[in-house]
Amino acid sequence: MNAFHAIWLSFVALPAAASCLAGGRRVRRERWAWFVLAGSLVVAAGSAHSGAVRLASLAGLLIGFALLVRARPYDVDGPLWFDGIAVATAVGAVGAVLAVDSTIDGVAVSLVAAATSLLAATGWRPDRTLGCAASGVAAVGAAVLVPSALAWAGAALLVGLSPWQPTAAARPGRLEGRRALLLPSLFASASVGVLVYGNFRSVGAGSLALATASLAALVVRTERGRRMIAGSWRMAGTDPLTGLGNRRRLQADLGALLTGDDRPAVLVLLDLDGFKSYNDTFGHPAGDALLVRLAQELNESLGDRGEAYRMGGDEFCVLAPVPDGDHEAVARAAAIALEEDGDSFTIGCSYGYVRLPEEANDPSDALRVADRRMYVQKDSRRSWAGQQTIDVLSRVIHERDSRAGGQRASVASLADAVGERLGLDPEELVQLHHAAALHDIGKLAIPETILEKPGPLNTAEWDFIRAHPVVGERILSAAPALSQVARIVRSTHERVDGSGYPDGLAGEAIPLAARIISVCDALCAMTSDRPYAATKSSDEAFAELRRAGGTQLDPVVVAVTAAVWEELRLRRAA
Repeated sequence: MNAFHAIWLSFVALPAAASCLAGGRRVRRERWAWFVLAGSLVVAAGSAHSGAVRLASLAGLLIGFALLVRARPYDVDGPLWFDGIAVATAVGAVGAVLAVDSTIDGVAVSLVAAATSLLAATGWRPDRTLGCAASGVAAVGAAVLVPSALAWAGAALLVGLSPWQPTAAARPGRLEGRRALLLPSLFASASVGVLVYGNFRSVGAGSLALATASLAALVVRTERGRRMIAGSWRMAGTDPLTGLGNRRRLQADLGALLTGDDRPAVLVLLDLDGFKSYNDTFGHPAGDALLVRLAQELNESLGDRGEAYRMGGDEFCVLAPVPDGDHEAVARAAAIALEEDGDSFTIGCSYGYVRLPEEANDPSDALRVADRRMYVQKDSRRSWAGQQTIDVLSRVIHERDSRAGGQRASVASLADAVGERLGLDPEELVQLHHAAALHDIGKLAIPETILEKPGPLNTAEWDFIRAHPVVGERILSAAPALSQVARIVRSTHERVDGSGYPDGLAGEAIPLAARIISVCDALCAMTSDRPYAATKSSDEAFAELRRAGGTQLDPVVVAVTAAVWEELRLRRAA
């Protein structure tokens, strides 16, 4: 490199170094990277005749580039580290074959290979700042191998422009799609080319060792990638909350079982009873903890005799071989594992099972049969545990006030129709019906003289009246199956403006079922015979309800009730 070229380089390298210093002042976390790059460019400006100094400049640029990569929060996964090793060794192998046989050239090749491997940390997607800086480092490496003032000046210009490139947010360091195969294939081809070339020409042992190391790194990278894919498939078939298999894994396992041998097995579908009430009472975090606890119990009860799955929500599944043919025993044991009692709650379990392959030879058919049988059992459980209690309490109320029996039935029937129109799900409709039938059960604690008093009530008598929703809640809460109904009953005398009792709830804080019962009860009361007020016509009653809309009653529920009432009237007239 002559003196003219050295002067020319100085006029490019020194301004580029100043540009890097200015860039370092702009971005604090990258300050040291730009300072090191600037120092390396200053060294490059004075490296006209010394190969060692040129090499030191390249090393400095590599360190600065590494610091620049490190300043960005790239998330590098396992295979990318092996990509980096494969790149470094492949570039080193090719460079060692092409380079002039000298110590400086050999070290330069190694430094360029190391710089190239740093790009693996970006997932081979560097932003424009890193791309520009990497190009500058590569150009310096070329200038060391083949001394050229133009190469040095171009390298300095690229590095000097780097700080002023737009920088995008760091993206995850992962290869996706075809790029995941393209780069490994390219590096493998280069390494294989070096090994093939070594059969025809004299190639140093270092080049052959680097090529072999590159192929070994790619083999390890491929195996790591295969393991990551297998792990991803396992995660895709796992319920994240409980760690059990999910519906996808069940479908796969069930399909494999039914297309395999004919050994007897059982598919059990299980659904928790009382979980919604538990969730409403104790909150969703407690509900999740309960699901995790029950899932562990279910898994431990099976041991290595079958697989447990969570289908979603509070629904579980078991798939197990039954060499002794006792399908019912497996189903009962699984159901028992999913039961839990506490001071104020009871979690039961309904189940349905299907014998495989005797009763189904298709996964969809097997699940459909088990689901149908499970809901048959669930309905019978509800009838036995809940309905009998409802019947007893309704009889007690009837014996106390037989005249109000028709009104209570009307409130429950009307509430059913309104709740269905407002989109309540089947379980919520059942709770609404029971709460409507029993919403005044707390009045059992109020003396008849107060209930039948024709005149206005005094303060003490009003205290009795206001206490009856709480008394009703206490009575119903004694039956765990009616715990949710009890909470609805407690809120049936709240008002949407917050002036009701016993809790002063307002607006949507009042359960929708309670708001429905309030409207239906008021309507049925106004249109029935009462000892303390004259009977109103339907038009008069709805006029009264609309005036109370927005204060005492929910105006949306009033409007829907009016529409339902009119439809029922037209149906009766027809």
